[in-house]
Amino acid sequence: MKKEYKIILFIYLLSHGLILLISNAIYWDDWIIYNVDKETIFQNFHESAVFVPFVSYLHSYVLPIGPWFYRLLTLISYLFISYLFNKILLSLKFLDKENRFIIILFFTVLPFNIARVALIDFPYTICLTLFFIAWRYKNIRYISLPLFFISFTTNSLPFLYSIVVLHIYYESLNNFKKRFSLKILLSKIDYLLLPVIFFIIKYSYFIPYGSYINYNNDFSLHNLFFNPIIQFLNSGYFLINLEFNIFLFLILAYIISKILPNYNKKYNLKFTTKQVFVFGILTTILVLFPYWIVGHTPTFVDWNSRHQLLMPFGMSFIFFSIYCFLNFQKWFLVFVVTISISININFYFDLFKDWNKQMELKSIFENRVEEYSDKIIIIKDYTDNAFDRTFRYYEWNGLLNLKKNNAIAFDISIHSKKLVDTLVNEKFPEFKNNDYLYYSINYKEQYKDSKFWYRAINKLKNNIFPKYTINIFKLDYN
Repeated sequence: MKKEYKIILFIYLLSHGLILLISNAIYWDDWIIYNVDKETIFQNFHESAVFVPFVSYLHSYVLPIGPWFYRLLTLISYLFISYLFNKILLSLKFLDKENRFIIILFFTVLPFNIARVALIDFPYTICLTLFFIAWRYKNIRYISLPLFFISFTTNSLPFLYSIVVLHIYYESLNNFKKRFSLKILLSKIDYLLLPVIFFIIKYSYFIPYGSYINYNNDFSLHNLFFNPIIQFLNSGYFLINLEFNIFLFLILAYIISKILPNYNKKYNLKFTTKQVFVFGILTTILVLFPYWIVGHTPTFVDWNSRHQLLMPFGMSFIFFSIYCFLNFQKWFLVFVVTISISININFYFDLFKDWNKQMELKSIFENRVEEYSDKIIIIKDYTDNAFDRTFRYYEWNGLLNLKKNNAIAFDISIHSKKLVDTLVNEKFPEFKNNDYLYYSINYKEQYKDSKFWYRAINKLKNNIFPKYTINIFKLDYN
């Protein structure tokens, strides 16, 4: 399978290698841990009741190296996870190398969890890596049990762990050659009790408090009903409104069609394609359940894709079952892989522009320090951000170093003046007597050259490195 490994590596780097373009970028909740002292980092994660304290130590020791190291480790980790998943599938004797290649290809390239780029989400990557290492060496108790336990720090992984238990039982069933055996359960009792022990300890002694009170504790059947619907509709809207560079898409499709092997045959699986499809559906629901139940929606908007962390597992089986069912398998594979790579490249391109925007805004604001000192800033952003996101107040604080100037900023898109007043009085009383200042952020109007080539070059340049203006305006709203 060496040829298949090289193909997976090439497609993975084509899909996610651009993460290195944003190697030093800071986004979203990264500002909570970036450029702050270790005591603040430990306090934040202590308040959020992280059971295994490795998260605090992880950030404390990796951050001084630099954000680029997070991105490099993330790139390597997800490739390593795909390798481990292949080894796990290898233990299922009914899957040949072609089956495994297709499943791993989908698992690797499907455009989920782009939020992996955020430094704050790096512990999820580590937990997922530890989980798959433990699964790969599931029969070595002194390796697998501690690693599974640590990985449960990511609260959704115990749900995927139920698939591991089924895998262990399936292998034991073959060894005992019985449909059911109490002896199997007793021999694996430590694996069965592991998540139970974890949750008993966690929910008995590790309760979020302070800024994180009731964090991830909003359990509701209402969420379980509506969030899947919202996710389905949002994903449909996302796919319908995809924008592609057709030239890039065609080049990618040609490359992928040339490097993918021809597996135009029907597979003799131990399970029917319908059963594999149902398994994929049930597994996807299983790993999304812990997010839905607490009110999270794993969409592509904002940073919600972090809740898609485990979706590639079930979705890879769903796409594999569809692939096996179709007669035009090669073209289906080329289409899905090309679409996935194109989406991922678009994500990284948007993130690249987003970081460039932040750097330019920082430069512009630095020249207006005296203007916004001792002010509460209300911002109306008319420009684009990656994932249609809106900057939080702590992003502005970190980006513009506002606290140094006794200023704080809120975006008008998510905060009315009434809500700002409430937040200031409750959380930032030191700013409650500050004056309000209103800023709008717009694209800078570009000079239109009469020559076609200059216009084309300027358009490309402005698309990658757009220029911005910041203006003061008056706004009267409630």
